[in-house]
Amino acid sequence: MKKICYLLLVLVFLVSCGKKEVAEELATPVKVAELKSETLPLSFSGNAEIKPVDEIPYTASVGGTLKAINFKNGDYVQQGQLILAIDDQQSRSSQQAASSSYDISRIEYDKMRMLYEKRLITETEYFEAKSKYDSSRANLSATSDSVRRTLIRANLSGVVSNLNLKQYQEVRAGDVLFTLVREDNMELEIGVPANVISNIHIGNKAVIKVDEIGKEFEAFVSEISPAADPGTRQFIIKVQIPNPNRELKKGMYAVANVDLGVSQGLLVPQTSIVIKGINKVIFINDNGMAKQVKVNIIGENAQNAIVEGEGLTTGIQYLIEGQTTIESGEKIRVVQ
Repeated sequence: MKKICYLLLVLVFLVSCGKKEVAEELATPVKVAELKSETLPLSFSGNAEIKPVDEIPYTASVGGTLKAINFKNGDYVQQGQLILAIDDQQSRSSQQAASSSYDISRIEYDKMRMLYEKRLITETEYFEAKSKYDSSRANLSATSDSVRRTLIRANLSGVVSNLNLKQYQEVRAGDVLFTLVREDNMELEIGVPANVISNIHIGNKAVIKVDEIGKEFEAFVSEISPAADPGTRQFIIKVQIPNPNRELKKGMYAVANVDLGVSQGLLVPQTSIVIKGINKVIFINDNGMAKQVKVNIIGENAQNAIVEGEGLTTGIQYLIEGQTTIESGEKIRVVQ
């Protein structure tokens, strides 16, 4: 009898162990971590093409023949240097005639002024001479300005681009001649969503990564749009990049990470957050069962996020592997 009871106990033990092994095999293996309260450096990442802060197109103020082209595309010019010269015969002729007329009227005015001071002529005669002198002086100034505008000088130091002209080519007033690009300050224009824009301020630091040349650059937020773009519903910010060595060029592609300060709270990696419909969730270990918890993101950067959700507190285990394929209520088995 004792032997039979012993055999029955052994059989019950083996059956229960078998059920436990089957249950463990049916449970989904996952990896977990414990929720902890930590400080997270916040940032916003955006990408765009680099462009110059200052890019000035130069147009012809007068028409004529290009008699001199002193630089070509890609040349760096200093402020004040002569880039193009236009031969405008009409302007030159007008200036010469105005100069001759000015000399005559000036001599006549000086003579009439002395006579008037001695009361040898009438006031009317004096003011007639003065009027002619003032008119000729104004005309000379205007014609001289037209001649000066035939000499196209750089208003700032920069690189010549879009210069597609040939010597002795005819140009007309209003024609675009070239563009001058100032490369010592470049910028990015980045779209920022409404939930982030309140954390961005003028002067916020940023790090610009340019894979094309394998370098990073320090930058700062220089401008923030006060209204969202009606098409994208994003706010445009400008990030200015000092470029004293002119390594950055127009059209290069860059990624900007804008510093948004820090946030304190429950820290999870971005990879642990799962999109379920319109919600963001994490899965926690609820006594061997996966439980879905909707979370709000308080702050984030490219790698991690500060979250809050119902029942979440420090010490709770959350899934860091297996969360993308599991369903709420599914049995789980924690593995190393």
